[in-house]
Amino acid sequence: MNLNFNTFLQKLIPYLFTSLLAYVITTIAFIFLPKIGVDFVQKENTSLSYQKYDGFYSIAKVLENKKSERKIVKEELQTLTKYQLKAVYSTLQNSGWVIVEEKFSKESTILKQYEKLNGYTLKKLYKSYVVFEKDSKEYKLELPKEKEVNYEVQKNNE
Repeated sequence: MNLNFNTFLQKLIPYLFTSLLAYVITTIAFIFLPKIGVDFVQKENTSLSYQKYDGFYSIAKVLENKKSERKIVKEELQTLTKYQLKAVYSTLQNSGWVIVEEKFSKESTILKQYEKLNGYTLKKLYKSYVVFEKDSKEYKLELPKEKEVNYEVQKNNE
């Protein structure tokens, strides 16, 4: 053999070895892998049903809670001094949620309408204050006077 053939053979051996190794691996994979393919099963209903919500709560829940309201003795509203009102979010149906902070522990709590906080039930929400009820008495909790209330009014054209 001549010298050119030996250099050609030396450069060809790594490619042959790699091809042989790939052949062995694919043969082993062919033996162990399943022979049947996977079929695509399409589900019948993949869409979500549309439900309209007003703010955070549906109208039905607000109406249900209003029916269950009992008669309240109308007196001058007392104020809650151990809590501080941080924020009020009210929807068009006078439902919503508030952020209340306990003055001594500085812990904030987020309450939705008709939820309880230490026995006080959040009944009514206004833009600058909220009304709690406990034992058929109403208590008023106002936003701090030194802070200016910023709010936006948006008109829904639905």
